[in-house]
Amino acid sequence: MNFKNIDYKSIKYLYDLCKKSKENNIDLLRYLYNNNYLNFEENLNLCKQIGIIIEKNTKIFCVNENKDFNHLIIQKLIKNKYSLGTLKSFMSKFTLENGDYIYRISNQDKIVFMWERFFLNDLGLTSLKNNILVFNNDYSNLLPNKKLSIKYLKKIIQEKEKLGAIAEQFVIDYESKKLLDFPLLPKNCIKQVSNTFANAGYDIESFDKESATKNIFKKIFIEVKCVNNDYLFYWSKNEINKAEELRKNYFLYLVPSNFNDIDLKIIQDPFINILNNKYWLCETEQLKIRSNNIE
Repeated sequence: MNFKNIDYKSIKYLYDLCKKSKENNIDLLRYLYNNNYLNFEENLNLCKQIGIIIEKNTKIFCVNENKDFNHLIIQKLIKNKYSLGTLKSFMSKFTLENGDYIYRISNQDKIVFMWERFFLNDLGLTSLKNNILVFNNDYSNLLPNKKLSIKYLKKIIQEKEKLGAIAEQFVIDYESKKLLDFPLLPKNCIKQVSNTFANAGYDIESFDKESATKNIFKKIFIEVKCVNNDYLFYWSKNEINKAEELRKNYFLYLVPSNFNDIDLKIIQDPFINILNNKYWLCETEQLKIRSNNIE
């Protein structure tokens, strides 16, 4: 795919038009789009290819996911990264140096990949520092054939552990504020179990606020995940089994890495509301394999 006639603003405008439309007639949407932007077909084709717009007969429909547009399009790019032509070629130029993925771009490549650069910059995926393009590490899984040094991998693990600990304290503070109005609850009723029971399948024990208003103190079990803008997280088999066992008493707290209450997502019964929800993409990254033919 050639990105010469594709740009972020055009895609967002087309997506918003489609989202607001009641009839979704492609000719009407083309007319409205062409009043403000160029290259309708090229931008529509990209939207279809990455899966944010679907065309059926003479109508087009947007994938109406409850996500910020930036997060939605980045998630779709990650899913479809191997079919994006020149964009994939451009991203393959980034290499790992001192913990960052960078591209010391030549003057010739500035021209060759001009449109790809503009597109990724508008998405917030790249930035230019001292004539060096730097890729946003939060989305490094977009990069094809990326390499990780042992040193950098250890650094990532350490940073994730640190962020995880901060996220758990964030949730403890959040729960403490939530339960302030219930003096009948015992002191230190919120327990962080992850430090002493690492395979419990959850991190924190607390109480349900709604039942507490009736002086019925129902315990809830919270698994904490520190997430970036795309809300990507990893969920272990042990945690999933515990979620299936506890169902509505089990909660996922997706804590944003900026530790802002507004962006916190709380999901009750994630066994149903994540695993059986079309708005969450679940992928298998590892398989546990053993021989059944050992004598």
